[in-house]
Amino acid sequence: MKKNTDKLMTKQNNPLGLILFTIIYFLVQSAIYPVLAYLFWFIFTLFSTGVLLEAPEQILKIFIIVFSLFCLIIILGIMYFLGYLCKRFLKKMNKKALILVMIVIFIYFVFRAIFEDEHSSIMSSLTNGRKYIFCILSHVSFIIGAFHSDKVKKVLDRIKFKRK
Repeated sequence: MKKNTDKLMTKQNNPLGLILFTIIYFLVQSAIYPVLAYLFWFIFTLFSTGVLLEAPEQILKIFIIVFSLFCLIIILGIMYFLGYLCKRFLKKMNKKALILVMIVIFIYFVFRAIFEDEHSSIMSSLTNGRKYIFCILSHVSFIIGAFHSDKVKKVLDRIKFKRK
């Protein structure tokens, strides 16, 4: 007798799987990845200021911006890869409900980025807008990885073919 250990996703259009995925995805987006992004930015900023302490201030700002963009690209790549890994899991869900959930999460992040709380503390009001802008970018990267990775792969193959 075969035991079925993957009961959550054996059925097509399982609403429990969609609910669990939504909760886990929302928590990851709103908590873990912005913290990871700030950690990367902090590490690279410390590195750049430690190496270039004697450099002029304008050059220091340019290096900080470059390292921050580098960190952002790394984290967006991680989100793209996470979306790519979830591709098979997401194909088993109800497409209309999944699209609706993704749109609602995107609208929530846009709403929070535009209308941040003015009465929050100074530190949180400085980081909230940036945090939700980062969540919007990582959400778009996740969606591209989950639903459009085949098209991205074709474009990258065309670029590689043109180089040869």
